[in-house]
Amino acid sequence: MRVIIHSSSSILLVAALFLLKDVPVAAAVKGAATIKEEEDMKVMLNAWKESGILGATPVLPSAVVGTPSSNNDKLRRELKTTYGGKKGGKKGGKKGHDDNEEPPPIECKDLDTFPQWKEEVGYWIGEYTLLTGDGTYNTDQAWPYPYNHYAGFITGNVEGQAYRQRNVFLYPPQTQEQCDEYAATGAPIDVVGDGTCGVNGNSLVFAADQSDCTTNGTITGTVGPVATTTDLVGADNALLYQVFFGPTLFQSQLTTLHTNAITGGTQRTRTAQSFSFTGDFAGTSYYRERKVSEMEFYQALASKISEYNILEADVCLRDGFGGREPVPGYTPGFDQCVEHLEQSFEL
Repeated sequence: MRVIIHSSSSILLVAALFLLKDVPVAAAVKGAATIKEEEDMKVMLNAWKESGILGATPVLPSAVVGTPSSNNDKLRRELKTTYGGKKGGKKGGKKGHDDNEEPPPIECKDLDTFPQWKEEVGYWIGEYTLLTGDGTYNTDQAWPYPYNHYAGFITGNVEGQAYRQRNVFLYPPQTQEQCDEYAATGAPIDVVGDGTCGVNGNSLVFAADQSDCTTNGTITGTVGPVATTTDLVGADNALLYQVFFGPTLFQSQLTTLHTNAITGGTQRTRTAQSFSFTGDFAGTSYYRERKVSEMEFYQALASKISEYNILEADVCLRDGFGGREPVPGYTPGFDQCVEHLEQSFEL
């Protein structure tokens, strides 16, 4: 697997979706040498859960990225076991293969030969809901915007054995009731950026790239102690994406591709179950997405930015994987959204 790394100016992030403030991170991040490394890993995992990344390793700050792995080595070991063997002899029956003989080359298949991966290509508009472990709507004071109903705009593409995804998530203004509570409790922040609580929404961008040799459509990878696997399941119509932190299941996401019988349009339903480091409930997401034309996609994006009253200075600027800090080189505005989302088709 090849992971493309972008550096980031900051990796400090309060949990993006399901806060793990009560979780003993140090016990889980056994390989971390410092408290900062533990916090960096915590940042990465929480941002990962919010991103809705589909079967790919997120483009992460270089400080938290470990050594990637590949299906290739695993496949070669399996072929070596099957193809290799002991040399035949007088008591050995038929002559076997030399242990030192090289296995046949692996024939990596292009992802677009698999129906599920082929269907991922294109423009997707989504409506999202995030819940905590007890079933209530998620709240995050470090990102003080509603999670009960927000919007996503996603592009995806495959080329050879590579998959790329770019996300723009838009969040509506906070409710006035919640803004009043922030004021009454002396919350340190009630908005991010220059907006006004209850008046302006905000946005985040996410990015993920992965390439992997596969013979059956499965994609695997590792980032530090975090391992990801995406398996093709169902009747050529679903993907199961799982994230493991060591032996612990951290997230399990099922994506089902289906057709609306009335409109004839392609839709995608995603539900991600998340778990704490102790294996307890951490939360779940419910994503409803539909594939649209490029024109409809960008018209809807512009309309939603206006509906949520997002200031231009906050449009497509902050990195969901980079501590919600501005992405280096990004200039906020609608044109930046287009540039970010079209990166999917530059494979």
